[in-house]
Amino acid sequence: MKRIILTLGLAARIAVRVAAGGDDARVKKITAQFRNPLFPETKVQFQGWKIEEGKVYYRVIDKETGKPYLNNGLFVYE
Repeated sequence: MKRIILTLGLAARIAVRVAAGGDDARVKKITAQFRNPLFPETKVQFQGWKIEEGKVYYRVIDKETGKPYLNNGLFVYE
């Protein structure tokens, strides 16, 4: 369970850096669904889509298989 929570933390850091200009004070909400167990050797990829100003949908998938680890993610910022 720790690994998937760390994955959420990593996804949040990426979203803050890319969408909120690195300013974590701008973060209002971050959510996601945990979909599958994650193992240490797994290579993952963050995918995000800016839907409108202040809102990004994202997911974290297995880089090789496309299997989701975090899905239906929502990052909201000012």
